Parts: sequence; structure tokens; C-alpha cells
Amino acid sequence: MLDRVILLDDLLKRRLPHTGVMLFNRGLYVEQAEAVHRCFSKVKKLYFLIGYDKIVQILDPHYYADRDVALRDLFALAELLVAPRADFGPQALAELLQKPENQPFAQYIHPLPFNNAYRNVSSTHIRQHSGAYKHDIPHEVQPFMRNTRAYAPPLRLADGTEVDYYAERVKVLQALLRNAAGEKSACSSQSVSHHLR
Repeated sequence: MLDRVILLDDLLKRRLPHTGVMLFNRGLYVEQAEAVHRCFSKVKKLYFLIGYDKIVQILDPHYYADRDVALRDLFALAELLVAPRADFGPQALAELLQKPENQPFAQYIHPLPFNNAYRNVSSTHIRQHSGAYKHDIPHEVQPFMRNTRAYAPPLRLADGTEVDYYAERVKVLQALLRNAAGEKSACSSQSVSHHLR
């Protein structure tokens, strides 16, 4: 997770320098929307950008004690922009929102126009077969993947032992975070990033 934050921060600094990264320790979008409005009182309009697979989850009653109450609370604070994924584009979203149970919330959920070239980009495919999907990996991320061997199998050395370079990196990260917590000091991603490069 920390590596993802560091990479995202690097990408944003290079490509969208006036943006930033927010971290939440709450899983529900309504809780995240509440936190944004509490901490940034000047925010007038809040949008969450999500993929089609996520809107299906958000509208699924299995995730809630009372789905409609939770969704009303969410949409009082934010709206959703839904990017197409694979074969699920604007038509699939429209059909989902036309279901009777979803119609009351349809006005807060909007399709996001998205270039078809990105519809099938999948982090799962990249993790499992990075060589085949190299064209989908941002050029800033490729050196990280190569240098850390994040998605590569362990290396077998001449003496028969195996070395998992990324697992070793994770151990270093965990030790740095434990030490920082033990010293009761804040451990910024920037300082951890410095130790890991």
C-alpha cells in the first residue's frame, strides 16, 4: 500500500502537479465524504471517480444494514462519476440505474466519458503478466517494477536458494514503520520513500 501511495504521488507530481493524495482509514464512501467536508470546509461539490465494478458494489444491498439510508447520506455529500470497464459502458450503467431500487439515486451517478483504449487496462493482468501489458504501465512505474521486482517470482540463486526481493523490501518497510511508531514520530511517505530508493 505504501508503495502504491509513493508511486501515485510521483505520477501526480509529474503529470498533475496541482493535485494530491488523500488517505482514509474508512472504507465506506459516505465516511470518506464526511471526512472531506469536515476537513475542507470550502469544498462545495465532491465527486468520487470509480469504475463500473465499484458502482455495482455500492448499489448492492448486501454491504449495508440499510442501503437506502446509507446511499441517501452519501448522495447528500457527493456524486459519483463512473468509468466504463471492459464491456460495461454507459449502456450497462443506464440499465443498472433503471432498476426500480436504483432509480431514486440515478441523478447522482453519472457516466464518465472514457477513451476505449483504457477500458481493458487491468492492474490484475499487469501484476500477473507485466511483460504482455507493458504498454499499459506508466513509464514512471516501469523502473519501480523492474528495480523492486514487485510482481516477479523469486530468483533462484546458483546455490539453489531463492530470494524474493520484493518480500525483502516489504520487511524493510515494515521495520521502518514499526520504528517510527515506536518513537512516536510521524513517518511520512516521503521519508520512507527516501530509505527505499
